Amino acid sequence: MSDNHTGLPHDLPRRFARARVYKQGRYWTWEHRCSDRPVSTPVVGYPEMTQPTALKRALFHLTWCA
Repeated sequence: MSDNHTGLPHDLPRRFARARVYKQGRYWTWEHRCSDRPVSTPVVGYPEMTQPTALKRALFHLTWCA
């Protein structure tokens, strides 16, 4: 079992495994370090009320992220 607890299946490509969905205060959000950006600036999603919504938005971002 992996120590990477992203909530995503382990058989996804590596760029999908780097997406992180987490709770911040009372809201859920996500972040992803795109390959075309510097390491210190991840893309961060808007606050969402539920974890499934934040995950859906993160997956949408990953569909067009290079």
